[in-house]
Amino acid sequence: MKKSLTQEQKSLFESLSQNDEATLRDLEQIWDNSASYEPKITFNKDAAYGKFMKDIQTKDAPASTSGSIGTVLLRSAIAIAAAVALFLAYNSMFSYKTIKTTDKIDFATLADGTEIWLNKHSELRYPRSFASDARNVSLKGEAFFDVSKDDSAPFTVELSNDNLVTVLGTSFNINDRFKTKVEVSVSEGKVNLQNTDDDQLSIDLTEGQRGILKADEIRSEDFEDNFLAWKDTEMSFNGESLESILKDVGTFYGVQFKLDNATVDCPLTIAVDRDMNVSDAIAGIRKTFSSIKIIKTTNTLYYVQGSCE
Repeated sequence: MKKSLTQEQKSLFESLSQNDEATLRDLEQIWDNSASYEPKITFNKDAAYGKFMKDIQTKDAPASTSGSIGTVLLRSAIAIAAAVALFLAYNSMFSYKTIKTTDKIDFATLADGTEIWLNKHSELRYPRSFASDARNVSLKGEAFFDVSKDDSAPFTVELSNDNLVTVLGTSFNINDRFKTKVEVSVSEGKVNLQNTDDDQLSIDLTEGQRGILKADEIRSEDFEDNFLAWKDTEMSFNGESLESILKDVGTFYGVQFKLDNATVDCPLTIAVDRDMNVSDAIAGIRKTFSSIKIIKTTNTLYYVQGSCE
């Protein structure tokens, strides 16, 4: 969303540019194009003001009439007003918001109307307003995006390990919890998944496809609706591996399951309702695989042992 100069700010810039229309147009263009820029420096208004006052006090006082004193004061007031106005404009233009979740799912609506559901233990960072030609956010963890369509402004999601998701308007789920891979599941529309350091690691995904990007490999596969188990009222799994199920169950309940190699690929069909507690979920798993043991070692850690019998 483009920000416009207020009349007060425009008048200030006009005076600073000494009525130079070309300069003013340049300033306005810088303003318009800076909406999504993230600065690498910080502005200390207290230090700047202190330096300004010190400079005034240490300069030789002019031997002049009251008129010249008035001129100095007027110029000082203008300088202070300009510094304050530019500082406020700086904060407004470069304002970002960060959402971090712990044990609850969160929801955000962005300036362009895009809706995002942020899974537990995840982080989303986005500008309060977008530039006219780009919409950039960053994600750590897992989130479901329902992106408002805008052909003139691609929507990009920056992930770990230089991975990037780009769309114009669609709905999809990103799981960037894994250390060695990222998964993108497309519910509607078209999505591009790529690694910015390797042109060969890029793939276009359409509805019903999941893209899996590893360090040196990228592929797609069809999937069932289980990828939104964490977001819906019921977590329903159909023939998924026990490792994948317990990752989602652990995220939902805020616990962690450590599996030995014998149990990782055990296929399981199960439904876990949000009203169930973690003990009920574990009991449902053990009904299918009675030979599997799930041992609680701390309040948040379980060890899983046994075989798929």
